[in-house]
Amino acid sequence: MATSIPGKIVNVLRHMVEGATAVLFVSFSVLIVVQVIFRYALNDSIFWAEEFSRLAFFGVLMLTMPIICDRKAHIVMDLLEAMLPPRRRRKLEKVNAVIMIVFFAIFAWTGVELVLQSQFMMTSATNLPMAYVYALVPIGALLSIVFVINNWCTHRGNEND
Repeated sequence: MATSIPGKIVNVLRHMVEGATAVLFVSFSVLIVVQVIFRYALNDSIFWAEEFSRLAFFGVLMLTMPIICDRKAHIVMDLLEAMLPPRRRRKLEKVNAVIMIVFFAIFAWTGVELVLQSQFMMTSATNLPMAYVYALVPIGALLSIVFVINNWCTHRGNEND
């Protein structure tokens, strides 16, 4: 079965987000261990390690949102859904998708406002513009919207489920 162009784009996005999340997670995890070794074994410290770890952890949080939406791994109350017949269950899934899209759109909008408000703020140790860090909020929210829509369209193609 051939994958459509939008499907290929979503696959590329999926791999990019998963890769970036993995790199950020491994980097802050290793850096924390190295920082502990430096601080307690060598009686020295890496001055930027704590700040970078915090920023990388924030990046992991924002980039995990779309992964969770893609895998449908978010917390759900599925008691009502399990009691419904398949046709009504699909309608409820559509309503849930719309609610998620609206939520992530609002989240993206407020994230853009946060980026604009923080464009002249810098981090203390690494001197990185906070706007770069906060840009992960709308990026994560918009990618979440893409994955919610993709899941809905993919499921819509399988109406016989």
